[in-house]
Amino acid sequence: MSEVDERGKVLATFAPADITLVHLSSHGDGGVLVADQSNDRILLLSAGLRLERAVVDEHSQIRLQWPERLFYHELRAQLYVAHNSVNISRLSLQ
Repeated sequence: MSEVDERGKVLATFAPADITLVHLSSHGDGGVLVADQSNDRILLLSAGLRLERAVVDEHSQIRLQWPERLFYHELRAQLYVAHNSVNISRLSLQ
């Protein structure tokens, strides 16, 4: 995943070899939430595409299976995650 400017110049890149990024959503602070399908987790990246933290991973109360789609509701500070093709989970990010 890369951030590019209006001329196509690459400003930042996030591309670890051990993850599969399938969907993303902007975060209210300028960061990016990404679904890492191969590791069943959601990552929060900074505005410069640096890993800040895992929002959901194997240590979380909620378990994801193949997260596919994300939607961040900024006013409610809630993240909706579609996973396992039939489940939708709602997470508070406050």
